[in-house]
Amino acid sequence: VAITINWGPWSDIGFGATEFGEKAHQGLERMGIQRTTPKEGFAILQRLMRTDVASSGVISLDWAKLSKAESAISHPFFEEVVVSDEADRATGKQGTAAKALVREINLGSSDQGMPKLLSRMQELVADVMNHDRDLLDPKENLNDIGLDSLMAVEIKNRVQSETGVDIPIIQVLDGLSVNDLTENVIKHLHISGLQLEESSIAETGVEIEEFNV
Repeated sequence: VAITINWGPWSDIGFGATEFGEKAHQGLERMGIQRTTPKEGFAILQRLMRTDVASSGVISLDWAKLSKAESAISHPFFEEVVVSDEADRATGKQGTAAKALVREINLGSSDQGMPKLLSRMQELVADVMNHDRDLLDPKENLNDIGLDSLMAVEIKNRVQSETGVDIPIIQVLDGLSVNDLTENVIKHLHISGLQLEESSIAETGVEIEEFNV
């Protein structure tokens, strides 16, 4: 009986043994997608061959990490498999702090909110790119310090998860600095705030007169 197995990434052999494969897999592991060793893989293969399952998928996941990298994992469907540890609770606190900054900025208190948000974005990017936060120049183009597509996706998803702002992935891949990223977030928040304010005014029935000074 033939069986089909859809494997996740393997370590030590094939593509996983190449320099490029090692780098690619390290990027996946930052997102919670872990490698299967050959010993583990063959043990799983033997187990599956003793079943009557025609098609299966095998992948090792760190659900807590994956939920931070991919916002869809925060859906209630996955809540039973996403387990938080101390590090994840710390990240959650950082996310809550970022959302508090978002409220500050939306309420017009951006004088202090802006530098705080910049600091948080610098911290987030440094974490994703495995850089020392204090050595990460907020003016430097991220492409020049090793940004790859997996990192770009993780940055995009974590920014959206923490601030609610959906930065187009093409903007991240085209080359942003931490300053650019922060300014994009601020811009989107101000637009959202203005739309919310206009909506609230419309609901009250208050008429607005425009005039030139």
